[in-house]
Amino acid sequence: MNRRHTEESMFGPFGLCSEIWDKETNQYIRATDSEIGKCCMRTNLPLVNKCSQKCHQLKTKKLQENCAKTCHNISKMSVANCMLSSEFWGADKNPIFKATKRYGCGDSRFIAIDTECMEKNKEDILSLCRRECIPGMTTDCTENCEFSYRSLAEPNTDPLKKRVNQLNEELNLEGTPTGTGNSVYIGYALGVAVILLGLYILFGVFVRKT
Repeated sequence: MNRRHTEESMFGPFGLCSEIWDKETNQYIRATDSEIGKCCMRTNLPLVNKCSQKCHQLKTKKLQENCAKTCHNISKMSVANCMLSSEFWGADKNPIFKATKRYGCGDSRFIAIDTECMEKNKEDILSLCRRECIPGMTTDCTENCEFSYRSLAEPNTDPLKKRVNQLNEELNLEGTPTGTGNSVYIGYALGVAVILLGLYILFGVFVRKT
């Protein structure tokens, strides 16, 4: 992989994480996909830490449970946002999902990922992921496949998920806070869309009558 030196950072929300300091050459070099992803998660960690601190200040178990769910949602949205740093992380682009599907461990789109299955087939999954991966200036296939594997099979390697799990233990909450599922977000969006469509139709009828 040819990692060119650079004199300026990328623009946009991931610009802060687009470079790393190369000690050998004493210059900044373009960060790889996984380095940007890890940096993005570390950058978002203070948000989850702050949320966790607030939860400890609440007096009732119910309020703490709701707070923990909020922290979980912040963690999920932060991870989803960090995955936008490269198209490599998309479920249709990342070869790790082709590998997990091949070995019957799910695909994260239509079938949930089975972490036990991934552990049993770890070497085969990583090997297939590396073979299917297309290297590039910022794409280190070995690094990306290992980072992807850990993110799916070993959730506590993600500092955001790890902090949320720690919060759950600190508050002595039963089970892991699930937060708001994607289906709920989609439901909200569809509800708003229906309301707006209804208002649009009513407005059109009113205009025609007048």
